[in-house]
Amino acid sequence: MKKCLCLLLSLTMLCLCAGAALAETVALKVWGSQEDQELLAFFRQLGQLRRERLSMQEGDLTYLHARGGVLVLRRQLGDEITVAALNAGEDAAEVAIPWPRELAREALTFQQFYAPGGKLRLRLSPVSGMILI
Repeated sequence: MKKCLCLLLSLTMLCLCAGAALAETVALKVWGSQEDQELLAFFRQLGQLRRERLSMQEGDLTYLHARGGVLVLRRQLGDEITVAALNAGEDAAEVAIPWPRELAREALTFQQFYAPGGKLRLRLSPVSGMILI
């Protein structure tokens, strides 16, 4: 199960950096004809988000945090910023990252996070991730 979840996180990162079509192709090869329709819908949702946000297609890529099983990266094009925060570990993790606005929004759930003083503090559950815009 852990390998499956880590693969899912890896495919999510691949989608953010290289494109949804490539991640979807890899997912179909891994799961074959028994792919999970919910998982496939998730990758399609990521693909739609990538098509809508230019910062997910080009621009600067910066690693904000990479320690243990936690990886946080930022894609930025002009004023548009997209941050992917992933925790592949078995324990919850807390990270603080710079954020230029007062609020950040999780792109898929629409949850909002307050960033006082330009610092966004995130708590990532085990084997989870979020995309902030």
